[in-house]
Amino acid sequence: MELKALIIGLAGLSLSLGVQAQNGTDDPVLMRVDGQPVTRSEFEAIYKKNNQDAPVTKEALDEYLELFVNYKLKVREAETLGMDTMAGFLQELAGYREQLARPYLIDRELNEELLQEAYDRSQEEVRASHILVQLPADPSPQDTAEAWARIMALRDRIVAGEDFAAVARSKGGSDDPSAQKNG
Repeated sequence: MELKALIIGLAGLSLSLGVQAQNGTDDPVLMRVDGQPVTRSEFEAIYKKNNQDAPVTKEALDEYLELFVNYKLKVREAETLGMDTMAGFLQELAGYREQLARPYLIDRELNEELLQEAYDRSQEEVRASHILVQLPADPSPQDTAEAWARIMALRDRIVAGEDFAAVARSKGGSDDPSAQKNG
C-alpha cells in the first residue's frame, strides 16, 4: 500500500510540474484521476476541510492522497453508471449533505439563540427590595420565634396586596435604615 501511495504521489507531483509548465496558471493541475483534472486549490481545500486540526506531514499527505484518489474514482464510477441521476442516490446524497450541514446550522442557531437570550436579559431591569428583621448578636429561641412571627405578619400584608414599600416603611416593618427612604 505504501508503494502505491508513493507511486501515486510521484505521479501527481510529476504531472503537476508538467501541467503547470504547460498551462502557466496559478492553480496548477496536480493530477488526473480517470482523465479528470484535479487542481491544487481543489485538493488543498478538501484536505484542509477534512484535516482541520491535523498537522501536515508527508505521511498524512500520502495517506490522504490515496483516500482522495479512491474517492474520486468512486465518484467517477458512480457518474459513469448514471448513479448521480438515480432518485435513491440523489436522496442519499441529500441526506449526507443535511447530515454534514447540521452541526454548522445547529451551532449557528444555538449561538443566535444564546445571544438573543443574553440580550433580552440585559434589557430587563430588576428592582430588588428586601425587608430586614434583625436579631440580637446572641439570639435566644424566643428572639428567633418573635422575628419569625414578625416576618410572617409582614409577608401576609404583602400577599394580601399591600404595597411592599409601604410595608417596609411602616412601624414594625424593615429594620434597614434605608427602608424609610427607599421602601
